[in-house]
Amino acid sequence: MTLIEASHYIRETVPTAKVISLYGYILSRDGFMRCPFHSGDHTASLKVYDAAPNTTSTRRGWYCFGCHAGGSVIDFVMLQESCSFAAAVRAVDHALHLDLLSPEPWQDQETFHSQQKCLDALQSLLLSQADERQRFLNARIAAEYASWAAIDRISKKDRTADDWTRWLNLKESLDYLEFRLTRLDDFRKEVREWRNRHRLRGKTGPFKPKNQSNRAKIPRPDRPSA
Repeated sequence: MTLIEASHYIRETVPTAKVISLYGYILSRDGFMRCPFHSGDHTASLKVYDAAPNTTSTRRGWYCFGCHAGGSVIDFVMLQESCSFAAAVRAVDHALHLDLLSPEPWQDQETFHSQQKCLDALQSLLLSQADERQRFLNARIAAEYASWAAIDRISKKDRTADDWTRWLNLKESLDYLEFRLTRLDDFRKEVREWRNRHRLRGKTGPFKPKNQSNRAKIPRPDRPSA
C-alpha cells in the first residue's frame, strides 16, 4: 500500500479519539478536551467528532474553537509531533499495528541498536573532547591565576608600570578563559540535548503522554577551583 492509500485508510477508519488517547489526553463525554496547541484553554475548546458515544454522525476529525486548528487524525499527529505528513502516517500505522506500510529500517531491532550505538559513540567523542578542552583551560587558569595573585599581593604603590601592565593583561586573560569555560558548558548541554532529540524510539513509537518528559536532566559540570 502506498503512503497516500494508507493515509486515506487511516482518515476513514481510525477513530481520532483512539489516537489522541495514546498521548494521555482525557476526553469528556461529549468529546471535548483542552487544546494542546494554544495556551490558556480552560474551557476545553477542542472537539473530537468521533468520540461521543452513540453518535450517528459519520464525521471524523477534530477542531479547536479557540485557535481554529483542526483536521484529520494525521493532522493532529503532525502538530503534536512537529513532523511531516509521511512521518505522521507511519507513526499511526506503527502505533496501532495496522501494517499498512513496509517497516522503516529503524523498526528492525538490529538496525535500531546499531544506529543507537553510532549516536552514543558520537556523543561520547564530543563530550570527551569537551572534557579534554576543559582540563586544558583549567590548567591555563591555574597558572595565570598564580601569576596574577603574585602581582596582586604587591602593594599598589610599589608596583611598576610593567607590573600594572602584566596585572591587567592577566586579568583580561582570566576573564576570557572563564568565558570559554562557560561556552564549554553550553556545548555540553547542546550535545546532550541533540542526543535526546535524535534518540531513536524503537517499537514504542512516538506517542508519549505529555506529562512524561523525554528530556534527561543535564548535570552542570563543576567550576574550576582556581
